[in-house]
Amino acid sequence: MGKKDSIFSIAKKADGEIMEFEIENDRIVIQLPESDFDNLQKLQMSKNYVEVVFSLLIVPALIFVLESIVRSDNDEQYREYQWFRSLERIFKANDLDLTPQTIKTKNSYTLAQKLIGGPISKALIALNERSDSDEGLYIYA
Repeated sequence: MGKKDSIFSIAKKADGEIMEFEIENDRIVIQLPESDFDNLQKLQMSKNYVEVVFSLLIVPALIFVLESIVRSDNDEQYREYQWFRSLERIFKANDLDLTPQTIKTKNSYTLAQKLIGGPISKALIALNERSDSDEGLYIYA
């Protein structure tokens, strides 16, 4: 799963009950338990939930990546990966350097949201719009 040019890939885990991330690849792999993966596939049929899914999966993955870079205290170990080079370009476009020091001073949660254009707000708007359209389907007596 994942768009061809995306730095993210979503995979089904054979075991486990929680979402995990693998970053030792060209893509950041978001590993979902089987039931979550199946539910995600159903949601992907509806464009109404794209922003919500983005917020649920991509934001935590980016936070994990940024925190991993901080913990490594050396970004060199990740430079070989495509995801790192892509994030580095996005950082530069925002007048930032992708270094442990930058992440430490900025806050990984704030950076993750900024880098992908504020998905939390977009998700809440999408849910609100979906909620408004669902209300029209019910008949009140």
